[in-house]
Amino acid sequence: MTQQIQSTQETTIDALQVARSLRSGDEAIRREAEAAAFSGEKESIEILIATARQENAKKPLRFAVALGVIMATMIVVSSVISMLLHVQLTGVVSGFIVAALGGAAAYAPTPLQKRVMQALSEIDDVRAVGPLIEALDRQDASTARAAAGALIRLLPRLRPGDADALSDRQRAILNEALVGGVKTLDRAAGVQLAVAGLTALMAVGDGCSLPHVRRLAAGRGMARKNPEIQRAAEDLLPVLEIRQQAERLRETLLRPASPAPRESLLRAVASGTEPDAFSLLRAAPAATDPADSDAN
Repeated sequence: MTQQIQSTQETTIDALQVARSLRSGDEAIRREAEAAAFSGEKESIEILIATARQENAKKPLRFAVALGVIMATMIVVSSVISMLLHVQLTGVVSGFIVAALGGAAAYAPTPLQKRVMQALSEIDDVRAVGPLIEALDRQDASTARAAAGALIRLLPRLRPGDADALSDRQRAILNEALVGGVKTLDRAAGVQLAVAGLTALMAVGDGCSLPHVRRLAAGRGMARKNPEIQRAAEDLLPVLEIRQQAERLRETLLRPASPAPRESLLRAVASGTEPDAFSLLRAAPAATDPADSDAN
């Protein structure tokens, strides 16, 4: 068992090292890492997942920076046009915002992240599900479509033992995709992804998914025009409710009991008034020697 744990740790360390080498400035090191990561061998998935984690972690900051730059540029351009042409562009503000969000989402993923996601989408392994879910958020359209296609195939294969493989962020992205859909997908693919996600939640879902599943079961969100999604949500809803009750019961049983107040543990037992500190510390009277009593 110890050897197995050590082997797993060494594999993880090696995958992280190769993942870092993919961004090396040394071309020879980078090419060697690429050969290991994109070889298609069974061991390469650990490298791809480690790389996906590193690159996905950069997306929020890259998205925020790109959105700020694009919005600032649009404001300057619209102001110049308004001054030169003496026209107000208030009517196209919403269009500017949509364009800015799309541009920021396209810039957020790095080129390496896009390549890794394309590779993961071609691997038939449920370990790729977590990183692929992240490719549904702040992602270019081509990569998001590839990730969605892989998730439609892989999500229904999740089992209860795979619950720990999904992070809180990945669960949140999946929940939002179920209700609001993924804008880069066509209707058919969006429906397939939602049904696959609900099937996966039957195995790995928890109480956090309940509000989203309730909306779908009520015919809202993606379920409004897609009855198959609503039926899948209705089947899932009682399962998640029972699971949430079990989670709450477990938390109650594991919650430590409230300790008794310290004062009650240290308070002296007395029939009358509580003794003061002097009486507690006063020495007991000396015992009378029987011999002295006889002498008297």
